[in-house]
Amino acid sequence: MLAPGIYTAINTQNTAFHRDVLPCYYYITMNASIGGSKLDRYGDIWSGFFAQKVINHLNGRVAVGQPVTNHLRNKHNLLDDLRQELWGMILTNQLAPILESIELTASTYDAAYLELAKKLEDRVTSNGEFNDEAKSYFRTVTSAMRIWVDVCREIMN
Repeated sequence: MLAPGIYTAINTQNTAFHRDVLPCYYYITMNASIGGSKLDRYGDIWSGFFAQKVINHLNGRVAVGQPVTNHLRNKHNLLDDLRQELWGMILTNQLAPILESIELTASTYDAAYLELAKKLEDRVTSNGEFNDEAKSYFRTVTSAMRIWVDVCREIMN
């Protein structure tokens, strides 16, 4: 198990959550254009970071172990991967301190995730380090996070 406050990338290929955690795990859609380049391949990483923020706040824990399946990767062009991941790297460096500084007060996974979406949107859109395209993208992401919670509330209750 990860210690409280420790974050790790969570990939979507060998991942399981307890049902209660589902409202705080929206898979973030990427494929945006920022600075003339494609933002991609960080959806699982950011989704995992956001879920872990809520899980840590609610005194839950994340366990990491051996995969239950063997994932054989197809060949990748590393330069193409870099081109798709560069903005993810840049934005993650800007996003991590913001995520760490956000204090949550809600007492349920869904309410804490909504609180995170609101505070994340406020902090990113008021932060001078993010360009207008990134701010717009994060408005879209946080809107989708709120919709995800509404959908989870509808189907889980």
